[in-house]
Amino acid sequence: MQREADPPRRPFALLWYWLPGALLATAVAAVSLAAAALYGEFGWATLGVPLALGAFFGFGMRALPAIVAASAGVASLAAAIIALREVSLVGMFCALTLMGMATPLVIVGVGLGALLRRRMRASSWPWARFLPLVLVAALGGPGAALEAYLTPPNPITDVTTTAVVDAPPETVWSASLFADAEVAAPSLLTHVGLPAPRHNEGALRAVGDVKTVPLGKGCVRLRVTRSDAPRVLAYEVVEQTRFENRTARLVGGSMRLAPAPGGRTTVILTTSYEPLLGARAVWGVAERFVAAELQQHVLREVRRVVELRDAAPARPSDALGE
Repeated sequence: MQREADPPRRPFALLWYWLPGALLATAVAAVSLAAAALYGEFGWATLGVPLALGAFFGFGMRALPAIVAASAGVASLAAAIIALREVSLVGMFCALTLMGMATPLVIVGVGLGALLRRRMRASSWPWARFLPLVLVAALGGPGAALEAYLTPPNPITDVTTTAVVDAPPETVWSASLFADAEVAAPSLLTHVGLPAPRHNEGALRAVGDVKTVPLGKGCVRLRVTRSDAPRVLAYEVVEQTRFENRTARLVGGSMRLAPAPGGRTTVILTTSYEPLLGARAVWGVAERFVAAELQQHVLREVRRVVELRDAAPARPSDALGE
């Protein structure tokens, strides 16, 4: 039986020996993830892509330490996800979460690939040297599309955040996010992971009022469905453009105000959305975390506007009681 040829040992020869296969594996992984984004829902089947990608590097890079193979696999995964991000198939939140989910699977795949290589070292099967790459193609798009077909739609999910503001309900109502005020700078986490509102124009007060909120490269249009000043402001989302369209479908939300002791106000923010991603045990945690962070951004803006109004000098007409 013919023995498998060993790769060249010189550093640059090693690079040229593995580079074509590594680029091909990256391209196949990117196409598989793109198919999952277009026809699937990034469910459990999609996680087979980074696992198989790691297996490819563990299977092929037999002359280098495992840490090098794992690093190459993670770099290949990052390149595939960046490619999806550049063509707007995934948003920043989805890309960062997917990278965090998939990196450990790549490392596990490297170990499985090395074990598979040992098992198939003496095999005469012609596909033995290309099996991991075949797995990358087979476990990506087709598996994700099948999972999406078999999985029922996710139910509407509500995320609620409660906070207390040092101002009466009337002041908080007028200082809400929908007031005519410049939006405060988002936190670092919100700025990097998910675009927060950059500016705000006009005000939503009456039922039927529509407003466009710019969010990074996209926007969201809101329409008021209930306005009961200064207690309840509810809205529905009538348009969602280039804003995590493949991650979640925004449905609506509300802001409820209740008097609290000491002249303060309890603010209850609720956001409703339809999750579009599978693997809810993972994606659900990330979605709720980001939704709560965006709601905290709204509360920071409300507190900022309240502080600005408290610090503003009184008008002469106010002093005369007019």
